[in-house]
Parts: sequence; structure tokens; C-alpha cells
Amino acid sequence: MNLDDLKAELQVAFADVLQDKWDEYLVDTWFQNKDYRLGRTLWHFAKKQNVDISLVYSLKRTGNIFISKMTVARVFAGYMPEINEMLWAGKPKEEILRRMRSTKFTEKIVDLKKIQQSTSLTRRLNKKAAAEHQSHRLVAEQRERTSKYAWGVVK
Repeated sequence: MNLDDLKAELQVAFADVLQDKWDEYLVDTWFQNKDYRLGRTLWHFAKKQNVDISLVYSLKRTGNIFISKMTVARVFAGYMPEINEMLWAGKPKEEILRRMRSTKFTEKIVDLKKIQQSTSLTRRLNKKAAAEHQSHRLVAEQRERTSKYAWGVVK
């Protein structure tokens, strides 16, 4: 075995250990503060482990820039629903970590249809509310112009 092979094995071993530590840190963050954003969690993990942030982003279960803006709880719910159920059920941390090693991070968010329907409904309601607001404003202006108290009408 030459030196290059040994370096390669050490890098793989380091990546495996770092991945295990990341999984544990992610679960700990879920238990401590579910509303913490994933991007901030990644940054704190890199600082705590004294590694470059680009190395942390190369790990599994770190996601992309869109996912990093989500909360830790939302990432578990959307991308690892099986682990999310275990977390909410109060399973032991060791069991959750064991299961995480064999669970893949889904490419697309699991409840994407639900999110799209919710967004569509919100947009429709906002349009309706804006139209109603405009109508109320026009009625108020009309009343003001024709009011017996309006100076232009009294003259």
C-alpha cells in the first residue's frame, strides 16, 4: 500500500466520521430548536468541527441553497418523513441515527403538491382581497365627493 492509497482511505474515513457527526448534530438541533434554519445549522457545525463550509456542503443531508433557508423541522418533514415520524414519536437518538444512515434524502420535497395547492389558494385569496379593498376605496371616495359635508358640494 502506497502513500496515495493511505491518504485516500484517510479521507474516506474522515468523511464518514464527519457525516456521522453531522447527522447527530442535525438531530440534536431538532431536539433543541426545531425553528433553526438549516443554513445556520450548517455554519455552526462547520465552526464547531473546525472544517471548511464547502466540506460540510459535500456531506449528505445538507441540501441546496433553497433547502438551507428552511427550518430543521421542515427539512425533516419534507425530505425525510420517516425520520420525522420517529423524532415526533420520541424514539431514542441512537435508533434515529441508525435509521438515518440507511435513509436517503429525497430529491424533491415529499409534500410538494400540498405546498403548491396552499400557495395557489393564498394567491387567489390575496387577489380577491385586493379587488375588494379597491372596491371599498372607490366607494369611500364616491361618498366623500357627494357628501353634504364636502366643501366642493357645499359651495
